[in-house]
Amino acid sequence: MARALSFAATLVGVLVFFAALVAAVPSTHSELVEAFSAFRAKHGVQYKDAAEEEFRFGVFRANMARAAEVQRRNPLAAFGPNSFADRTPEEFKVRHNAEKEIAESLARAGTFTESGKGWKRVPRATEQQLQGLPTSVDWRTKGVVTPVKNQGQCGSCWAFGTIANIESMWAIAGYPLTSLSEQQLVSCDHFFSYGCNGGASILADWYLTDEHNGTVYTEASYPYVSGSGVVPACDETNRTIGAQIAGGEILLPWDARGMELFLATRGPIAVAIDASSVQAYTGGIMTECVTWLPDHQVTIVGYGSGADASGNTVPYWIIKNSWGVGWGEQGYFRLERGKNLCNVELLATSATVIPKNLTLNH
Repeated sequence: MARALSFAATLVGVLVFFAALVAAVPSTHSELVEAFSAFRAKHGVQYKDAAEEEFRFGVFRANMARAAEVQRRNPLAAFGPNSFADRTPEEFKVRHNAEKEIAESLARAGTFTESGKGWKRVPRATEQQLQGLPTSVDWRTKGVVTPVKNQGQCGSCWAFGTIANIESMWAIAGYPLTSLSEQQLVSCDHFFSYGCNGGASILADWYLTDEHNGTVYTEASYPYVSGSGVVPACDETNRTIGAQIAGGEILLPWDARGMELFLATRGPIAVAIDASSVQAYTGGIMTECVTWLPDHQVTIVGYGSGADASGNTVPYWIIKNSWGVGWGEQGYFRLERGKNLCNVELLATSATVIPKNLTLNH
């Protein structure tokens, strides 16, 4: 009896949540005007004149129409006005423009693992390894994930995804959690990486190990300054080394269970996604997503499970983004797990960190 009441209460809660999501996207003119005003107030948005305000309202209206369509296909997630609500698709695309470089990294995956330079492919998990995996993992609760950062109007997601993975793996290895430098990669890495015009985590890890002895500078000594889209020349004077990697690992494509095992036993994973469906995301679990060419790098920091309106279990990934805390769930988002939504399970990699009991080679 108690179990039945508990299930009923859970189901009612899910239905209430679902009803709230359905009404989340403004659609009528009065709703749009009110939502646009609230968006401007919340984000401190000012326009230079009435013409720009009119143009941006038109963009806002079009974005909300797209959000309503994505909302219709995602009953467990919420979409609506967020920090990108008045940005055109072209302006938003600047933040996820790494298709070419991610495709290059997919093509070169075999070259990396055959190089003998500290790279390896993670073998498929055995049934014995998968037995007893925890039902949920969240590395944020372990104090090994840095706060969400913001790449700004620069296509540097690849640098942020790379650094987020290294920061966590460094801390898990027993070192102090240290915020590391994305700017080092944006300005100095030219191995199929193009500053604000795209790159890929696996290529960035290769640059660090092959050309930089695996060393990564601290954010404090080499802070991020490319949020406006300008990339200063590489300058490595007076920088402080904050971490060192020895190589990297590439997980098998479309191997969600292997990704779960890595997350449960090793740490966060850098992944590539198709970000075209997430511009207006504000929370919840996405269960449908355009799955085309990956164009954005993010970091999976855990996994868990929720429930749909019928009480069915919906497993999900917990993903750290680099669009600031004003987007999504305080900068994070959740995708249904095991379905390769947004191509999230296609290219998963991680840096390998030198164990703490070995001496850093400075």
